[in-house]
Amino acid sequence: MTSPLARAAGWSFVLFAAALPIAMAPMSIAGGLCVILTLAVWLTRQGPGPARTPLDLAAVAWLAAMGLSTLLALDRAGSAASLGKGLIPFLAGLAAWHASDRRRGAAAVVALLAAGSVASLVGVARFLAAGGHFPAARAIGMTGTWMTFSLQLLLLASLACGVAITARRRAWRFGALAAAVLCALGVVTSFTRSAWIGLAAALAVILGLRRPRHLAVLVALAAVAYVALPGEFGDRLRSAFDRRHPGNLERTYMWDAGMRVFRDHPVTGVGLQNLTSLLQRYNSPAAIERPAHVHSAYLQVAVSTGIVGLLALLGLCVGLFRTTAPGPPDPRRASGLGSGVRLGVTAGVVGFLLAALFDHPFGDEQLLFLLFVLAGLAWGARNWGDPVTGEADAAPPAGVESRPVAV
Repeated sequence: MTSPLARAAGWSFVLFAAALPIAMAPMSIAGGLCVILTLAVWLTRQGPGPARTPLDLAAVAWLAAMGLSTLLALDRAGSAASLGKGLIPFLAGLAAWHASDRRRGAAAVVALLAAGSVASLVGVARFLAAGGHFPAARAIGMTGTWMTFSLQLLLLASLACGVAITARRRAWRFGALAAAVLCALGVVTSFTRSAWIGLAAALAVILGLRRPRHLAVLVALAAVAYVALPGEFGDRLRSAFDRRHPGNLERTYMWDAGMRVFRDHPVTGVGLQNLTSLLQRYNSPAAIERPAHVHSAYLQVAVSTGIVGLLALLGLCVGLFRTTAPGPPDPRRASGLGSGVRLGVTAGVVGFLLAALFDHPFGDEQLLFLLFVLAGLAWGARNWGDPVTGEADAAPPAGVESRPVAV
């Protein structure tokens, strides 16, 4: 029988999952509670020990690169303030430990998709209340920024699509499909172009693995949208590929300034601090914006942590794919909730990493919390018993009662 402490830890993880798409304060409180209770379970040996994932070594290397950059930073105090972000990838192991129990993992999926749907509806409602016209209004949910909001929903819409396409039970299929539509609506009304491109890439991954013949339909729809989508949505979409667009010109100025900084500090970078004043010295005289980062995660990491940190980040990306990627059974034919979680999270990671070419989501704690919890959830879902012609999914859970098993 599961101990009261282990049950409390399980419920805290589900609560943590529900808080992830909402806002930093509830997410931090629920996350802290989950960590404390889970550590207590491990220390008192009332459950199996910590789970190990392919992200572990990459997370250590990433934290070490951030630490080295801070030691040699131009502003050590400012850089040290951001070192805590280097611990976030270790959440994958925490999530994998909890998700190795099928009912607990399923409860976390329900919590994530339900909270993401609510956050999306709030964002769309606020967008409409503000007039519903870009650029005066954009959906931002409860996060405070459209980049955080849109990339959160990109990850959750991808998860929902993966579940909807593989789940065997009707409740899972239709519930996940509804969540996918609601989350995608939030992405669209955020007017965040990188998230639009990332979501399209995630859908392409899902179709490529599950319905390759339907990829042509997705490509055709994207082409029609680019050519014929009217109004502000069409203008915004086409602007993503217009090099002369003022927003795109500003990005090129940021990237050029970032490359100049990187050439002057190539090995360990300048540190993790705010870069506004430094970039201003390197920026083009034609630039209008005064950015705190260079709006590209990979270039930003190169600027902040140099080649050492960039290699560590690439290792972290590889670790993400090794942790989330659909494995046996064959993802082209497998069915069940676990297969859908792995498929959807992998697709979301592809979309997230593509969007990171044009934004800096690796500097956003709220996004990193969600990303690495989803990675751990996908790793834990390997043990959910989804054979190619396998059993039906467990019913959407009303609670979390069972004890986790070791990963």
